[in-house]
Amino acid sequence: MRRVFFLIQLMLVLVLCGCGTKNKLPDNPTIFEQIENPNGYVCLMTADKIYVPYCPLETQYLGDCIGYYDTPADEYTDATRNYVFTFKGYSPDEWIINTIGLNNCNEGMIMREINTVNIPDGLSSEYEWNH
Repeated sequence: MRRVFFLIQLMLVLVLCGCGTKNKLPDNPTIFEQIENPNGYVCLMTADKIYVPYCPLETQYLGDCIGYYDTPADEYTDATRNYVFTFKGYSPDEWIINTIGLNNCNEGMIMREINTVNIPDGLSSEYEWNH
């Protein structure tokens, strides 16, 4: 009986601490480059697109993993790999989601392709470059 109770508690902890999915990189991931915009904020870039931060991640919007970018180490932090996901229901040509871990569904940033003007209902940004 104690084992069953322990297993139930363990399952509850796993469900409450994780997002409940196992994400993985695709076979041919898009490799993004992190750049600093002249206006002082960090963007993600591919060969033909620039994405700017729009608003913090809301977990219901996380889609499939499409790629990653690496942040180099500096005197304060280690190098890290950050992952890029689709924004459910929207084209990655216009919207992506940046997270700090492949299965971290609690921290991240929704990012707008710099030329995108159609904003999904329910999203708002406090960043001046989005107004």
